[in-house]
Amino acid sequence: MFRHTFITNCYQQKIDTRILTDIVGHTNSKMTNHYTHPECEFMHREFKKYEDLL
Repeated sequence: MFRHTFITNCYQQKIDTRILTDIVGHTNSKMTNHYTHPECEFMHREFKKYEDLL
């Protein structure tokens, strides 16, 4: 559970996935993505950035 939380928090703070993959010791970014569970609020904020461009 803590691993998922750590990786998700790093992702939401915009830490590059390639760097995060190395930090947590994964061999590829697919595994890191498996552990990433962005919060709904984060996803809405990110979508809003693109929505404003349209």
